[in-house]
Amino acid sequence: DNWKRSQQVSSRNNIKQIYIEGKDVQRDLELFKEKSKEGAIFMGVMGGKLSEGYDFTDHMARLVVLIGVPYPNIMDIKVKSKRAYLDNKRKEQRGDFLSSDEWYLGKAVRSTNQAIGRAIRHYMDFGAVVLIDKRFENVSIRKHLSKWVRSRIASTSNTIQLSQELSKFFIENEFRKDYVNKVIEVSKENTFIQSNSVSDFKPLTIEDLFGEEFSNV
Repeated sequence: DNWKRSQQVSSRNNIKQIYIEGKDVQRDLELFKEKSKEGAIFMGVMGGKLSEGYDFTDHMARLVVLIGVPYPNIMDIKVKSKRAYLDNKRKEQRGDFLSSDEWYLGKAVRSTNQAIGRAIRHYMDFGAVVLIDKRFENVSIRKHLSKWVRSRIASTSNTIQLSQELSKFFIENEFRKDYVNKVIEVSKENTFIQSNSVSDFKPLTIEDLFGEEFSNV
C-alpha cells in the first residue's frame, strides 16, 4: 500500500507490469499470466498462498527474487509455544532432541527452498534465483539449501556484475533451449524418413540444426 501511495508501482508499470498478491490470488495470477510472455512482475509473500498449488512454468518464472530470510514471526504465540515445547523436550532428553533454534531455522529454509523451486518445473525449464540477504552467506543457512542450489551459488554485492551475469545466463539458456528443440525436431524427421535400424540413422550436423551459414562457426 505504501508503494502504491508513493507511486513506486505506477512508475515501474511503464517498464513492466507489476501484480501484487491480494485476496483473490487466482484472478491476480490470470492477469499476470496474460502479461508474463512480454514481461511482468508478480510480488508475493514467501510461505503464503503462492508457496503451493500454483505452477509457474517456463516464461512465468524466469527470475525469482527472494528478499530476506523467511523466519516465522518470533512473537507469534504458536511459534513461542513450539519453541518452548522443543526446549523443554531437549532438556528432558539431555540434548537428544531437535532444538528450538534448529526447528526455527528449518522453517525458514523450507520456505526458501519452496520459493526457489518455483523457477524450475520440468527438465527443459530454466530460471535464475537472486537471494537478497547477507545471511544467505552463513554456512548454517546455506548448507540446508537444496543440493542443486548450493553448487551454483555465487555471491556479489555489485549490481552491475549481477546484471551482466543474469544477461549472460538468459542468453545462454535461451540458445540451449532453442538448440534442444531443434535437435528434437530434426531427430523426429530423420526417424520418420529413414530406416528404424540404429545403424542407418543419419547423424545430425550443424547444417541440419542451424543451416549452412553456421557450418563454419
